[in-house]
Amino acid sequence: MKGGRMDRRYSLSERTIEIGFVVIVSLFFFRGSALADPFPMNPPRDLIIEPLTQTFPNLELRGYLINESDILLHNTGDAPLGGGRHLHIKQNFQRIEWLGELRYKYYFSPTLTLIGQLDYLYDSSFDWQRGALGKGEGTERELEYFHSFRRWFREGYFLWSKGDWEFRIGKQQIVWGKATDIGHFVDQLHGYDFRELHDTAVDDTELTRRTAWMADISYYLADTFLGDVEFELIWMPDYEESLYAPAPYLQSPAFIFRNSYKNLRFFKTDKPSASFKNHEWGARVSTFTEGGWDLGLYFLYIWEKTPYNFIKGIDTAALGRGEPWIIIEPKPVRMTMLGATGEKITHMLGKDWTLRGELAYFLNRYRSTRTEQPSARDIAAGFLAPGKDGYTKRNEMRWALNAETTFKPPLVKGPADWLITTWVAVYNYFGYDNDQTELGKTLDKWQTYGIVSISKSFWNDRATFSCAVGYNDGGSWRFAGPKMNYEITNTFNVDIGYTGYAGNNDDVWGWGDRNFDEIQLEFTYTF
Repeated sequence: MKGGRMDRRYSLSERTIEIGFVVIVSLFFFRGSALADPFPMNPPRDLIIEPLTQTFPNLELRGYLINESDILLHNTGDAPLGGGRHLHIKQNFQRIEWLGELRYKYYFSPTLTLIGQLDYLYDSSFDWQRGALGKGEGTERELEYFHSFRRWFREGYFLWSKGDWEFRIGKQQIVWGKATDIGHFVDQLHGYDFRELHDTAVDDTELTRRTAWMADISYYLADTFLGDVEFELIWMPDYEESLYAPAPYLQSPAFIFRNSYKNLRFFKTDKPSASFKNHEWGARVSTFTEGGWDLGLYFLYIWEKTPYNFIKGIDTAALGRGEPWIIIEPKPVRMTMLGATGEKITHMLGKDWTLRGELAYFLNRYRSTRTEQPSARDIAAGFLAPGKDGYTKRNEMRWALNAETTFKPPLVKGPADWLITTWVAVYNYFGYDNDQTELGKTLDKWQTYGIVSISKSFWNDRATFSCAVGYNDGGSWRFAGPKMNYEITNTFNVDIGYTGYAGNNDDVWGWGDRNFDEIQLEFTYTF
């Protein structure tokens, strides 16, 4: 490459991976005489963690080094959803991601604790595949590193507890849902990191959920007529939107849906100011009844974590030149949600079952409708009719049910300790009128999704096998597995798995069949 710059970076990446490989292989050779024993040498723990915790007895530290590499089995640059031009893609890795994580606790007193987490991320796939998609420096900077304080300072909050009261203030994440593996329906407080748009792996949500500055106060009341009751109130002055990969990255919406994006010219997103009227609020009441039900009621008044693309105007001159001509202003909007969850462990059909349910009802949510899209008359006139911004306010309901139990597969020896989990989720759009759209496609009034997963532990729980299949009523499938996790020692884990897709060309899962099938390798080193 010119000036040798690209060659130097590629060599550096190769050396980085070589060193990582040598470290991983070395860990196998020096893992001790018994698999149950930790590594006899653990340099980060022995040289850093233990000296610090011995010097400061009130300090707790633990950390991880994780490498996750996603190897694409094929990548065709297939036509975007909705039809259009194929692109020739040469990307072989979805990511070669190194994540270093340090978690800490410091006990100031029996009632006051500082809790936090620091993350560092480097994705070397950009150096290995530099230029595969013509990625620019700005795009690479956004995806390759945790380069900002907001990202590497993941959590840091004070926890004060006294009697029945608990108060948390700082940067943190709050998880409320029950059937979270499929829905996250009541967990709307946080944005998510969707840089891997197709990979909605539920075991990554602790890392992909974007933390925010907030205050959380709760009060616990025991032995009421409803059982044990907890009240919780959240105040969040910090707006943290969901993060998507920018164009022209393979995982960006602008690439996957490029046929729909090609005519759009975007203004800069107008984010909420820090004034008190723009702060976000949440409340929860939960109870654990004498009958064994864990129930919760929720209220949220927050900002949508993904800005809506409001149509602001039409540029007929740009249309004549073949350039993007629909002028878009991405803008976050307020969202009000009422929610409920339930969970119960019960015995039926000769088995113990865990049953979960989750419901979210959204008031006046913006939905894209055909009647609000530009008409031929609007285009000819060069401006929109008053009020036409692409959206209409509609109510929306989402609910999910989950059942979990153990079983024994036919012809398989051993105890009935295989775990099977089933989910079903339903979306219902009110005031439908056959006019609601999503990326130019008519949206069904009812949308249904389902997942079935099985898992089994082996070898004294050191190995775990899992497999899941997801289906949507559009006729597309997602195969998350088979996947095997093996705990080589108490400090070193390895995962290998497969994710595949199948289905129609007009949805993400079907489109992923030609672009996103992959093998995943993950190594975790704990110190």
